[in-house]
Amino acid sequence: RSSDLANEAERRWDKAMDEMRVGIKSIFTLDLEESAAVFEKGMARDLETDPLVDEEYDLRGSFGLMNSLAALLHGLASLADDQLRECQDRVWRAEGMAQLDKEWDGKNIVRGVCFLMGGVVQCMQHSFAKGVWNILRCWPFISGLDKTALHATGREGMVVRSAALMTLGVFNLIISILPPAMLKAATFMTGYDGDRAKALQMLEQCWQEGGMLSCFAAIVRAGFAIDTKTFLGENQEEERKFAHKIVNWSKEVFSQDTPSLFTGLEADLHACEHRLDEAKDCMVRLQVTVGTKLKALNLVTHYKLATYNLAGLNFAESVGFFESAYKVHMQVERRAMVPFMACYAGLAAAAAGDAERSEANFKIVQEYKEKPKKNWGRQDQYAFAVLASRQEGNLCPMLELAECMCLRSRVVNFMTPEQLKDLAGRVAEATIGGSQSQQVAAYYVRAECYEYAGDGETAMKIATEGLALEGTVTCDRAWEGGFDGLHWVAAKIHACRTEIPQATAHLDKITRGSIVLSFRATQLKKHMGAQFEDLYRTIAVGAGTTVVEDIAVKEARKVEWDFMLEGYSVDLRVVWVKESGEEIEVEAMSRREFDDGPVAGSYDAPGPGTLRLIFVIIRFLFPRKKPELASGVRGHWWQCFSSLARAAVPGSELQNGHRPCRGVLGLGAATVG
Repeated sequence: RSSDLANEAERRWDKAMDEMRVGIKSIFTLDLEESAAVFEKGMARDLETDPLVDEEYDLRGSFGLMNSLAALLHGLASLADDQLRECQDRVWRAEGMAQLDKEWDGKNIVRGVCFLMGGVVQCMQHSFAKGVWNILRCWPFISGLDKTALHATGREGMVVRSAALMTLGVFNLIISILPPAMLKAATFMTGYDGDRAKALQMLEQCWQEGGMLSCFAAIVRAGFAIDTKTFLGENQEEERKFAHKIVNWSKEVFSQDTPSLFTGLEADLHACEHRLDEAKDCMVRLQVTVGTKLKALNLVTHYKLATYNLAGLNFAESVGFFESAYKVHMQVERRAMVPFMACYAGLAAAAAGDAERSEANFKIVQEYKEKPKKNWGRQDQYAFAVLASRQEGNLCPMLELAECMCLRSRVVNFMTPEQLKDLAGRVAEATIGGSQSQQVAAYYVRAECYEYAGDGETAMKIATEGLALEGTVTCDRAWEGGFDGLHWVAAKIHACRTEIPQATAHLDKITRGSIVLSFRATQLKKHMGAQFEDLYRTIAVGAGTTVVEDIAVKEARKVEWDFMLEGYSVDLRVVWVKESGEEIEVEAMSRREFDDGPVAGSYDAPGPGTLRLIFVIIRFLFPRKKPELASGVRGHWWQCFSSLARAAVPGSELQNGHRPCRGVLGLGAATVG
């Protein structure tokens, strides 16, 4: 009887794993409706009519997690309404199902990934503080997997090992590339600051072993080599060799004639190696498969084809693809990204000499600017800034387009040295007689082009000429490149020459006006073994104490803050103090409980002044602990990771009848990218 039950449990396991593989394959071949149907069937099992047998695991949570992923991809790709909210509901439902299973490594993996995925979805909803909190909550569930799951045996051994390698690899990779403000929170929760080499090794092992999650590991590993490295501004040459192996493997797994998610990576791989025609062919094949059902992927294919044409300096050809991209959103009445794509089309048309088409696209930008929408994304806000410059007569389309190619779309990664130098020459010619701020931006674009072309000497010469204007030129618009870009180019070249002090000096002068440049600067400093100055400082806080922190703001900008408490409550009042001394109440004094999770707020500062945060520590629920208060005023999406609270060893002396506690307050303000 016992052996019969064991055999039945094994049969059911094998059947469930076969179904899981079918669902996963459907995800990668973009048959997202089929994958969702498979996973929904697995999670819908009724244990009253179909009870578990001895030694059988409850896999409803596992199917629920995969269903959440498939539903998210399908919702995003089809531009369905409320897809993020629905996906989040599915994730928490899957986590609840996983709790019902008996204790084993698979249960911990599913619960950990649920928190990880739920946090990512919250970040996509711009709920950054709570999103990061949930991402880091996955750590208790996965922290011991390297000692258990990686050595699992039995029928579930290979599946558990594959899942553990994938989960640990992704988590370690995320932690390893975080900027300091994010890393502070991650270190509090995990106790380490990530190991990129170890993360990549785990992903490679997961892929090479061919386990259940090998496809996911492969696409993350290849994506890092092809896309993330370009975002970080790092050399790709060795990484591309590895990416070729994965792309070739994917053609064997999914058939060379069947486009898959790997086809998009293959297109960018061809583009990075300057084979633009092959890149376009891949994207067209993917476009045919996507059709009109997965509208968002259709938008992506049009956008990618536009960037490949930009790389070949075929500006006129790129215009039509940008227009096709934003029309996808227009057709479903989505406003996001329409202004940015129309702006890109307008700039490309102007650079190609088509004034009429450029005017038509900028009219679309104007129309969308007037629409009632408060939460325009960073790219669309950029389009409105370009429109304002154009209306004021301060726009140089060739310069603006080239800067986008360097920073926003990273098109320069796809260009040959000859094309890069050609672009630099066009920018130099277009900005003759331009404003001083345009000259600074032009210096950056030209220096970046020559650095990408492998001519570091000329790039450094151009960067030095541009930096000579620093302190004497006031930019009439917040260029993403400008002086920050020039410092970045100079730092890269010094780092390549192993001139670390000079490179560090340039990196320290980057003001974080650009998300891309700030992220790259952080990674370059890590690579050189340097560290940014800690963004947080320690202060003494006692129960009943009032702590006032003033943050100076020099110009109109959006300032944001977030903090988290552990073991006690705090009253918070936020005040804006004008230069005249007049106070404006931003937030009235109100109670924040320790179990509320991350608390966040923001204020659009109208000009110079002081943001005053007034914290009143109310009570300790756990007097034997010394809680730490963490708060950060930040202006970039990656800086929103709160330093989550940790309990410390209690002190031996009492202050006013209470044990002293220590807190961490992050100070500083940055412009919003």
